[in-house]
Amino acid sequence: MSGPTQRFLDHHQLVVDKRAAGEWIIGVATGGRQLHVYRVAANDWLVSEVGQRNEGRDSDLALALAALAEAGHSGNWWHLVPAALDDADGA
Repeated sequence: MSGPTQRFLDHHQLVVDKRAAGEWIIGVATGGRQLHVYRVAANDWLVSEVGQRNEGRDSDLALALAALAEAGHSGNWWHLVPAALDDADGA
């Protein structure tokens, strides 16, 4: 498997590290919190912050991210995650 790829979206440099089929670690190149994203099934997404005890789950990735944001902190780049994955490999 290749190393992490970088995507420039909306002035943010996202780092997308594909771990396995349907599993990614995503963060910004400048550091800070990262997201662990799982595509459990075709209409089942699970997201959590790496090292935190929080998660969001929904049938749509954007809704799963919104559910995670409702639990507290949300990064100002989280809304870019669906486009970053689409750009990375058609998730």
